[in-house]
Amino acid sequence: MTTPLPHIIKEADPEAFVGFITQGPSDQLLLNNPNVDKVFVYKPKEGLSGQLRLMREVRKYGFEVALDTNGTPGTELFALFSGAKTRAGFRSGRRSFTYTHRIARGGGYVVEVKKSLLRAIGIKSSWDRPEIFLDAGEKERANG
Repeated sequence: MTTPLPHIIKEADPEAFVGFITQGPSDQLLLNNPNVDKVFVYKPKEGLSGQLRLMREVRKYGFEVALDTNGTPGTELFALFSGAKTRAGFRSGRRSFTYTHRIARGGGYVVEVKKSLLRAIGIKSSWDRPEIFLDAGEKERANG
């Protein structure tokens, strides 16, 4: 449940460029989100060549900060090779070297756990609501 994070980042810095790496179909949850400037879709079926292509694409954007909300070996590499000087993620043994800010993964409400990455880099907020933004057609279908 990471959808509150872009809101919090934009709240702290309205000029921040927020990119999001996710897999399909989760990318659909980020469509129309005014707080997300770019969605990068990771496609595991593309293998190593697809992963390298995506890493190069992400790196071109010159991100200053990378937040790894998953902590898998793959996402840790995305954070490392993003080119971001500040990289926050959850401690995970030997692999944690990829982060500049290592946070113990606590328990509790998953949004608060994810927000701990933002707190580690100095961004605080009480916002904790997940957000999904519908386009006009989706709103029309929902309203019948």
